Order: sequence, then C-alpha cells, then structure tokens
Amino acid sequence: MTVRLVYRSYGGENGKGRPAYYDKDMALASFLRAAGRARESGADVEVVFANDGPIAEHRAALMRRHGPVYSTPRGPVGPQASYRFALDLPDLLGWDHGDVVAYNEDDYLFDPDAFAALARAADELPDAHYFALGHGRPTDLADQAQCLFYGVPPGWAPAADRRVGGVTWINILGVTSTFAGRVGSLRRDRHIFEIAQKPFRKRWLDHETALMYQGVVPYSGVRFLTGLAEPLPLTPRGIARAIYLLPYRFAYNAKARAQGTPHYLYAPSPPLAAHLETAVLDTSRDWGALAAETVEWARRELVSQG
Repeated sequence: MTVRLVYRSYGGENGKGRPAYYDKDMALASFLRAAGRARESGADVEVVFANDGPIAEHRAALMRRHGPVYSTPRGPVGPQASYRFALDLPDLLGWDHGDVVAYNEDDYLFDPDAFAALARAADELPDAHYFALGHGRPTDLADQAQCLFYGVPPGWAPAADRRVGGVTWINILGVTSTFAGRVGSLRRDRHIFEIAQKPFRKRWLDHETALMYQGVVPYSGVRFLTGLAEPLPLTPRGIARAIYLLPYRFAYNAKARAQGTPHYLYAPSPPLAAHLETAVLDTSRDWGALAAETVEWARRELVSQG
C-alpha cells in the first residue's frame, strides 16, 4: 500500500480570518516535514503537487524538488474545478485500488507525525475507508448546541473508537476537502462526490458528502428547510435558497440509504492537523508554537537542501 500525499495549492488568497502565524510557506514546510517523517517511519509514501494557477516561484521550486507537479489546464479554474481535477488524479496516474490518497489543502498546519500515523491507521484499520487529520464530534450527543455545531443528524451514534500506535482514532461525521481515502473506496463513491457539487458553481457540500458515503441519512423534519448546522434565515433570499436545495436534500437522503456498507470516516483525537482559519481553529493545542517550530525546521533543513 502506497500513501499518495497530494498537496493542493493555489497562488492567491481569500478573505478568511487567519491566525497571526499563518503563512503558505510555513504550511508547505509542515507538509514536507510530515511527509519526510512518514518515510523515516518506514511508510511507503509519494508526494504529488496539484496546483491551480501560478504559484510563487520560490514555492514552486521547492515543490519540484520534492515530487511531480501537476497543474489544472488553463488554470486558475477555481475551487470546484480544481477539486475535481484532484479527485481525478488516481485514475489519471493509474493508482492502485489498495493505495491511499491524502488530499491536503495549502492552509493547513500538520503535526510532524501526522502522515506516519495516517499510514499506520490505514494499514491497521481495514474497515476504515476515509481519514481526516483534524475535526471532531460532540462530546455529548444529548447536547443540542454541540450537535448543531457539528451538523449531527438525529439518532446518529459513532462507531467504536480505535487505538493504533498510541493514537486514538474516532469516527466523525464530516471533513473539509483535506482528507484521505482508500483509492478503491473513492472510486466507488465518486458519484457521491459529484452529486454534492451539483447545487453550486464554486463550492461543494463536504459535510453531506461524508454523511452519504457513511450511509448516514442527512435530513429529516425541519432540517430539510434549515439545513444541518444553522437556523433558516427568515429573509426572502434565505427562504428561496432553502426551497432551491430541497430536491438535492431529498437526493442526498436517497444516496445515503442506497450506500449499503458504511464507508467510515475516522480522525485522530486529539487532532494532528489544524485548518488555519480563526473561525474554525482547533484550540486543543498550541498551534502557534508548532508553527514557530516548523519555521525553524524549514530554515535548518530546507535551506540546507538548496
């Protein structure tokens, strides 16, 4: 089993709030550090870069030193099309069904042991089909506020926690587009990823994607109108949006019911990566300290390489 580490990068920035230590060079360094640590642990890993549009030359040169670089045709093509391009890579490059592909966005900070832990979990948890390195779930499923925050459908119960190499892996409901999956599972579930992109031109419903491939029915009752994690905006635009999404929500329920065998999604607890957006930043550890440590590592290791 080869773990294919795909780093998805975009040359620009968005307007999301960022912690003071956020930096794309630092994020890339954390990815390369974790990839190297995985190799040192004995894992079979390959690094691949998938870029949407021009990347700063110093960053692009660093990428070329560490793995093949693939670019979206006529990019930048935007988030949805570049995501689809990344999802196509296993077929374009002929990766084996038994491999694991890990997609990593360029605004994440990775623990040095993140990919080593991922490779070991993929090897020792054959019934886990997908993996995240961050995100969580409610600590109390009876707490409605927590369930609303995590978009938990009524009646959901997680699969049992698993322990692998000193890391606890927990079954979670959703993840962003930074996730890993078995190539065979990703191919079988591709129709789910496609239908989750249908309602919008520039984004996709990643939470609903993970619910569907795990066989969890997303919508019931008032949630057909409100959605999973937010109240219905009592504005003409909010009501129109809810009505527009209704047929998709019925379709997502049907896909989840038709899934049959759940393709479970697991994540380490505590997390081994952080999404560097202030609104969603995990507070279970000092990510700023890890960022500073990563910068020092990059100065010592990457500069010396050339």
